[in-house]
Amino acid sequence: MIGEIAKWLLIVIGGLVGFTILYIIGWQIAASVAPDAVEKYNLHFVIKDIRKYFGFLFGKGYTISNTHYSYEHFGNWIVTLESQKCKIHLVQDRLELLVSFSPGKADTKVEFGLGAMIYFVTKGHKMIGFFEGNHSWGKKKQFERMANLLKEYHDQIVPYLDNENPWESAFGKHKDELMSVQKKYNDVLMADYRQKHTRK
Repeated sequence: MIGEIAKWLLIVIGGLVGFTILYIIGWQIAASVAPDAVEKYNLHFVIKDIRKYFGFLFGKGYTISNTHYSYEHFGNWIVTLESQKCKIHLVQDRLELLVSFSPGKADTKVEFGLGAMIYFVTKGHKMIGFFEGNHSWGKKKQFERMANLLKEYHDQIVPYLDNENPWESAFGKHKDELMSVQKKYNDVLMADYRQKHTRK
């Protein structure tokens, strides 16, 4: 009896493993044959999540200005939301959700992480560390965490990125300070990360 149960259990597990392998191979073939269709299909669900968790940004005048999906590395993607004041980049990199800001008009290559901007506007009193949950199973928690932080600090952050008027640009006045704070924040973040993992 026990042997029969074990036999069927192995058959079920083998079937699931086989199905998973076929599924992965199928998506890889589809991605190589019709990459645009695969990208469009996956972006549909990404944007659905963004509208669910970050819908309040659309109420503040943001629109989607850029999207990209890559099937490699567990499905990396980037969605850029843009308003008259600035751009917000929502990125999934190896299942980790990241949020960054850049000024609206110029300096498009300059980006500042949400954590660094919060560190800046709170004068170093608020330190946002890495997400400590499981990236694969903690997708909902990651979205909720970033959405709540954006809701709380968005209106404090955006004025520093405004460069709509090149002659009286708030971003121009604070650019060097922001870049310095970004570096300091990254140093503190990595030092804290190393300290936690050294203890283990």
